[in-house]
Amino acid sequence: MTHPSPPSLLGVFAHPDDESLLSGGVLACHAAAGARTAVVTATWAPDSHRAPELGDALAVLGAGEPRMLGYADARTPESATWDHCSPGSARPSSVCRTSTSPPPSM
Repeated sequence: MTHPSPPSLLGVFAHPDDESLLSGGVLACHAAAGARTAVVTATWAPDSHRAPELGDALAVLGAGEPRMLGYADARTPESATWDHCSPGSARPSSVCRTSTSPPPSM
């Protein structure tokens, strides 16, 4: 007799805190019911000051360890810890700019 594997739920968000504000109840409910849950945030780097905060939130929600992709937040360019605009970088050129002015509105 085979046992079905537990369901999985992956939340993908732009910023730390989005997981709690937008779907914290859903993540916690599924985790409590036995689902494997995980969260990925696109902005902020794993060694930034937001990582421990995100880790604490994910522990409460039952969503494992933080997975932070490290893209710079448009309003906080220093949120990425590497030069995402250097040649050979995996970062899209659309986030690279040479001035310190804010990016154009989309």
